[in-house]
Formats: sequence, C-alpha cells, structure tokens
Amino acid sequence: MSEKKIAKSGAADEYSEFSRILAHYNLSPPSECKLVAGGTRNRNYMLLVDSQKYFLRCRNQAFCNIQSIRFDHELMRHLRSKGILAPCPILTASGESWLDLDDQIYELFTYIEAKGVYHQHDTDQLKNAGKALGQFHQAVFDFQPGVEKSKFRIDPPEKAAARIKELVSRSDDPNAGKLGDYIMKQIDRVKQQLPDALFFELPSLIVHGDYHPANVKYNGKQVAGFFDLDWASRQPRIYDLSYGLLYFVALRENDIDGSDIYSLTQTCKPDIHRSSLFVSSYLNYIDLQPFEIDLLPIMMRINWICCRTDGSHKVPPEDQWRFFSIDIKQPLRWLDKNETNFTQTLKDLL
Repeated sequence: MSEKKIAKSGAADEYSEFSRILAHYNLSPPSECKLVAGGTRNRNYMLLVDSQKYFLRCRNQAFCNIQSIRFDHELMRHLRSKGILAPCPILTASGESWLDLDDQIYELFTYIEAKGVYHQHDTDQLKNAGKALGQFHQAVFDFQPGVEKSKFRIDPPEKAAARIKELVSRSDDPNAGKLGDYIMKQIDRVKQQLPDALFFELPSLIVHGDYHPANVKYNGKQVAGFFDLDWASRQPRIYDLSYGLLYFVALRENDIDGSDIYSLTQTCKPDIHRSSLFVSSYLNYIDLQPFEIDLLPIMMRINWICCRTDGSHKVPPEDQWRFFSIDIKQPLRWLDKNETNFTQTLKDLL
C-alpha cells in the first residue's frame, strides 16, 4: 500500500475531522495524516498520534451492516489468537470496536508495518501465498462467531448476467452482442455445473472472500498479514483457492496495483506449473477432495467474469463497456483449452 501525505495547510477541515474522530478514542489530534492507497472501496488513512501510527478506515456504505462488522471483528481477533496477523480494532471510549459518527462508520487499528509487495514472477512469494491461504483456512476451522453473516453466494451468476445485458444494451460497439453472447454461454455453464444447490453443499468454511495481492502484506518472501475482510463469510473453500489461482498464479502484463481498478482487473493467463506450486503449498494445511479440484475451473470462470461486472460500476459510465470487455476472453479461452490437463495435474497432488 502506498501513502500520500496530507498537508495541514489547505486541509484544515480534514485534520479537524480526524481530531474529532480520535477524540472518541481518547486520543490526541494527529500530527501527520497520509492517505493510504490500496483498495477501491474504502478510504484509508495513516494517522500519527503522539509518535504512534494508527490506521483509520472509513468503511464503504455497502459494508456498514453492524452484524457484519461484529462478525469481521470477531474473525480478526480469532485469527490473531491463532498467530495469524490481521488488523485488530481499537475500542472507542464507549467500548465499541467501531465508531458511528454522522452516518459514517470508522474503524481504528494499530498500524501494521510491512515493506514488501507481491511480485508475480517471484515463485517463493507465490508458494507462500498458497501456504498463507492454507494457514488461514486451517485457523478458521474452530471459529465460532457470536454472530453470523447472512447466507449468500459471492459472485452469483444471475447478477453477472443482468449486468452484462445492461452493458451490452448501452454499448455502441458493433461486436458487443457477439461478445455478450460468448460470456453469457460461459455463465450458462456456471449455472449448470455449479448451481446454488451444489454450491452450498460444497465443503465450506470462513473464506477471506477477496484474496488477492492488494489484500495481503509481505515482508520479503513471506505473507505478513491479511487485510480487508469485508467479504469474509461462510463459502466453499475453493472460492478462495480460485481467487488465488486468478490473482497470484495467473500472469499479467504488470504487477497488480490494488488502488487501481484497471490494474486489479487486467487480463491474465493461468499457468499449470505455477498453479501446482500454489496448490501444493496450500495442501500442506488443507485436504481437498478430487471433486473440488474438478470444480475449480468453473469457479474461476464466474470469479473472473464477476471481477469485470462488479468493477464496471467503479469506472465512468462512458468507459464501462471497454473496461468489461478488454481481453476478457483470455483466461476463459485458456480454461476452455487446458481444463482437463489443469485439473488432472492438481489432482495428482492430492
């Protein structure tokens, strides 16, 4: 995550607002503030208070359900109890782990330092991303939250299909209909091979839900911590594995910049050898079943399509079709061509 310093001159209102927030934690006004880049939903800041760094998170309105926030904070504390580094919320003066101020939810954490970032061609980092995911999944086996998030399916195919129809209808690209038809056929495969009834019967646990390089920190080769647990919920465990295969394993033209939605969703090309490195590291902690491996390609298809449909809401309307469509076929065609070899190679690791 990169930081951009906010100068006091010309930002008096912002410093005043930070001071008002910190007063609810019995903390002094900040002497320094930096905008922290590294996400596309929430606004994050580093605040320096009496020589101590804090991380202030201004929670996106879409993730302000109080029951979900309680769940996320219980999960953070549980992960830390298992020796896995995750943010841990600081309590307000009134004893809450979040602050509701003027219809905005704030969370304050001790700042976690980590110098490294993920470089896709570093195979040690790649293997350690698989290892860290396995450790995360192992750690949540005995997690018994006091509150649960409501049951839902991340990346539902019906929602993706509706968004694609909307984008096609608004596009002036003469090839929009043809591309839309191709993607809709991919979604039909998802509906047939991974319907809700099967999805919710798969081996499940509390997944991270958004496992990509912008949501972890590295110290050198090792994953130093997990962040942004907004999507953490009870889902099939291969959901996280699919995300890891798309975001840590698959190769891109450039390393991911998590603060840039275009960079985060740039096209990619999966790779069988790299997949085996990632999955074999994961398997040191979690025993997968062969049928789960067989379903990875279809999970990857819907995850990839949804990263574009969901991301299209974050770009200007005039650029939404281009954002969605640019090189979207590449990982899908790779899966069409290599699915059998891909799944057999991973099943041979079991």
